[in-house]
Amino acid sequence: DLQVFKRWYQEAGISRLYSLHSLYEEFRGVLTGANTTEAYLSEAQYLALGIKQSIFNQQEKAEIYQIFTRYLSYLKAENYYDSNLLSHAYLTQVAQRYDYVVIDEVQDITAIQLYLVLSGLKKGGAFLLCGDANQIVHPNFFSWAKVKTLFHEHEDVHQGQEITHILHHNYRNAQRVTELSNRVLL
Repeated sequence: DLQVFKRWYQEAGISRLYSLHSLYEEFRGVLTGANTTEAYLSEAQYLALGIKQSIFNQQEKAEIYQIFTRYLSYLKAENYYDSNLLSHAYLTQVAQRYDYVVIDEVQDITAIQLYLVLSGLKKGGAFLLCGDANQIVHPNFFSWAKVKTLFHEHEDVHQGQEITHILHHNYRNAQRVTELSNRVLL
């Protein structure tokens, strides 16, 4: 979790050029969380990412990857786990036993975590995902585009069904409150 990551960050003496939160988000959302076919990106894959796929610029990414390998060593040495790496490892053990899955606040989980949960469905497409990318609590580089990419790469989880429905009406609060909130977000 973030507290263990913070302790590692402080003990490892990471350059203050890289903030704790930026590294945490990069490790969780880019290096380990977005890929469903491998536990984490190789250095070559990471360096090949486009400008909108990483928090860091091209020059920084080489150093970030070296810091990431130190993080992986720390996890192993201290017998800790990373939930994304664990989710990837559990893909081989997941049983298709659930009739239906509802995930609220989907913006707070990573693609690999989502794929693990959806892999437990008896029948693809039997799910409801709800979320708002403007309400991210756990930094993970979430985007709806990544969810769509997951569905494109793993069509079995939705069996070709239409998967995106956007609510155009807000039933939670008055229109003026929504307008004010949107102005604040901008």
